[in-house]
Amino acid sequence: MRPKLIALTLLLCLCLGAAPAIAENNTVTLSNDYIAIVVNAREQNTGRFSVNTTGGDPYRPGDESKPLIYGGDNPWTSYTTVRIDGVNFVFGGPTETRAGRTGRYGRIVTPPTIKGNEIHTVCELNGIEVQQALGFTKSPTTGLADTARIVYTIKNVSERGRQVGLRIVLDTMLGANDGAPFRVEEAEVLTDRLYRAAQMPVFWQAFDSLSDPRVMAQGTLKGGDVTVPDLAFFTNWGSLADSLWEFDVQPARDFTRKGEFELDSALALRWEPVVLAPGEERVYVAYYGLGGITIAPGELSLGVTSPASVVAGRRGVEPFPVVAYVENTGTGEARDVVASIEPGEGLRLVAGEMEKELGHLSSKVTAQAQWMLVPTSDTPAELTFTVHVRSTNSEPNSVVRKITVVAPPKLETSLEGPLGLGVKFERWDPVPFRITARIRNTGGADAYRVKAEFSSPVLGLAGGEGGGKYVGNLGPDEESQVSWSLRPIGFTGHLPYSVKTEAYNADAVVANNFILVPLLKPRVWVQPPDGEINAGDFFTVDVLATNIPDFFSISLDIVYDPDALQIVGGPLGIDRGTLFVHKEEGERLQYLDWAPPLVDPGVGEAAIAGNRHPLGPQQRASGTVATIRFRAKREATNTPISINNLIVQDVDGNPIKVEAAGTLVDIKVQSDH
Repeated sequence: MRPKLIALTLLLCLCLGAAPAIAENNTVTLSNDYIAIVVNAREQNTGRFSVNTTGGDPYRPGDESKPLIYGGDNPWTSYTTVRIDGVNFVFGGPTETRAGRTGRYGRIVTPPTIKGNEIHTVCELNGIEVQQALGFTKSPTTGLADTARIVYTIKNVSERGRQVGLRIVLDTMLGANDGAPFRVEEAEVLTDRLYRAAQMPVFWQAFDSLSDPRVMAQGTLKGGDVTVPDLAFFTNWGSLADSLWEFDVQPARDFTRKGEFELDSALALRWEPVVLAPGEERVYVAYYGLGGITIAPGELSLGVTSPASVVAGRRGVEPFPVVAYVENTGTGEARDVVASIEPGEGLRLVAGEMEKELGHLSSKVTAQAQWMLVPTSDTPAELTFTVHVRSTNSEPNSVVRKITVVAPPKLETSLEGPLGLGVKFERWDPVPFRITARIRNTGGADAYRVKAEFSSPVLGLAGGEGGGKYVGNLGPDEESQVSWSLRPIGFTGHLPYSVKTEAYNADAVVANNFILVPLLKPRVWVQPPDGEINAGDFFTVDVLATNIPDFFSISLDIVYDPDALQIVGGPLGIDRGTLFVHKEEGERLQYLDWAPPLVDPGVGEAAIAGNRHPLGPQQRASGTVATIRFRAKREATNTPISINNLIVQDVDGNPIKVEAAGTLVDIKVQSDH
């Protein structure tokens, strides 16, 4: 038995209880009313995914709980190749299966994890960081969130330029049908077919029968925020499982699995390698999910698909495809079958004939036709068109389908933040402070890949913050918000900042705001001690210098009441402050010039002095000059610790004007209990 057949048998056994059930932590699942995305979290095949229906198409029963991508609760056949400098790496954990076995593997940085409304997996592959994000998006043809949005963000985290390409293999499966043909434009694809970017179709669909459809799948190759692939290859799964990058195109070969005997259709999307500079990243997006087909049963069953909506942009409204599927569901041959389109008011045919001759159709055979229509106005409206089918020996049939012209996405951003900062203990407060951008899409279409970027020439980001924040997609009238933690960087006054918001398909907007950052005066002051002090207690106070420009040297006297306070240990009770030590990362602590303190306990006075030799002046100094240990000798109310004879100088000996401030200490009597 071949490897894929062995895996299928194992899955059936698991479902029937013939083996232990798969533990929940072996997969990570995200689901909604239409589909579920399952990501493998096992040690083998980590990050590989499958897609299944949950409720499926709400307008058509019978497609509930069916696979769209092979694998069920143990995905392994669909996989992704990242080509780095000509070497093929497979995304995720290693495999012992046929699919991608010969590839190289890297390190899993983040195992499959739900973040917001996506499942994220991150790998590092030889200096390239690759993030896979799987979530939901609207199908272009149904308008419902019944489609998996497959996103790879590739970033060069190495120190040199790298050539990086991407290939995604999707092992399609429609319910129990593992070999359904692909339907692309006017072709039923039953053998190898390669499409290049210049001729890339808007979408492809797959279903087993119009008369009794189980699952209708669709892959979108253009539109939304899809990254148009350089190549799309429809073939059998075995060929893609064995080849990590190249395509072995054999136009006459059907979808029989290579090396086996069963039909097994699959496809691969490939984006050719491009150079990524150090720190540069690139995003690739693909869509796969359910397709929207309006079906009218009859002797000539007719199915019609088209986008559910089109967006009016700067260049008006782009043409859109209409595809008609015609199946002869009768017992005899349908002769001289003709499909035609009636554009309806507000629509016109772009080119070609309104009638398409499909010839004779044998029983159970399906043919298809495509037209390109375009709205005659970019005014938002709901329009309709009709597709007819007839033959010389069958009853005619028709389908009416709607399409909506919508306004383009439009971003609006408002900023919220404090009007100004306060000053607490000679520092700005609060620091860091937060600002919030509220971003709303007031347009008529989805805004894709919305990003907000903070900027300011006079405010800085707090540690760990990044200037760019990704919002994701915003539907019409949807709102999201992002925040930044900021800090002043030395400037004062009404300081400006701005947030630029942009999307993949929307114009950028900039919102501006201001915050008042007050001037901090140069001061030398005594910080009040913490907590209650009782007679007999030991406590410390810091002498602080804050916001001193060009600070180099300082001398001062600390004056206190010797009857109420005592410096413990005399000169040994005074420690040098942070302004007179220096340490660079990885280096030894460096002590700057510091004069031994002089303490006169009888008078209640201590002389302190130091300078920043040999390091030199500090542009705007803030730190401790000294830390002093006191003992409270007796009860006292508002006993002062004062600063006298303060001299602060720059490196040339010029005085710097500085305010001085002491503090008051209350000493209480310890109560007896």
